[in-house]
Amino acid sequence: MLPEKNFHNADNGVNISGIDFILVLPSNSHNYRQEWVYSDIESEFGMARAEYDVTDDSWTLYSAVGGQHSH
Repeated sequence: MLPEKNFHNADNGVNISGIDFILVLPSNSHNYRQEWVYSDIESEFGMARAEYDVTDDSWTLYSAVGGQHSH
């Protein structure tokens, strides 16, 4: 399953690639986005791993499974 991203009425991030000078930082008590702007981001991740070793007198088997779901 692919991660789900929904951005309503806004960009995800700010592009400053064309600026060739250092900006004065705004106060962190002010949000520069509009009040109605929000993001819905959801991701899922899964992984499985296995390993085995076989010799003449013994054998070993390792395995692992993991996953993550975040909002």
